[in-house]
Amino acid sequence: MNDKKMSNKSADQFTRSYYLKKLNQNKLGYLAPLFFLLGNIIAINITPIIYSNFIQRATQGKYTQLLEIIPVILILLVLHLTRFTLFGLTDYIWSKVSTKVQGELIVESQEVILTKSKSFFADNFTGGIVNKVGSFAIGFQALLNEYSYNLIPSIVTMTLVFIYVGSKSLILLIPFIMTSAVFGIFVLPLNLKEKN
Repeated sequence: MNDKKMSNKSADQFTRSYYLKKLNQNKLGYLAPLFFLLGNIIAINITPIIYSNFIQRATQGKYTQLLEIIPVILILLVLHLTRFTLFGLTDYIWSKVSTKVQGELIVESQEVILTKSKSFFADNFTGGIVNKVGSFAIGFQALLNEYSYNLIPSIVTMTLVFIYVGSKSLILLIPFIMTSAVFGIFVLPLNLKEKN
């Protein structure tokens, strides 16, 4: 591994750790809407189950009157409304947190740049410095999206599927566990390696 690759890797690790530090400083603004996101994920995963049970009961002729369907429709409406409301609240709060932190990152980056020597500015184009500062600030949003909209929903969804499938049949858990194991052993390390 050459020095350039090592330096890039070190820079990526520093950047990620700095982002996590900023998240920790703003954890109240991040953790509060996290509960909204979890509620949204749960509602998303419950909705197909209700649809499935409804269709199964309907095909079996369990509904003999129109009034018997109304509670199911109301539950589905509430779930969809809950999903959109919780997701909207989550996105709104996290957008405010992200904007605040990105502003802090820009100010902190500028403060660091102002401490540099004249030779630094002679060796670096102004436009390049500005672009790096902007990319550094925008990268925080990418990290927030990675954890909030990809990693956490995946973990919660897999947990809910595991519980639901296990409640139906323990035998059905075998392919689920094997798939998760393959993903954890082979796919996930490759993804992390590419990012690093």
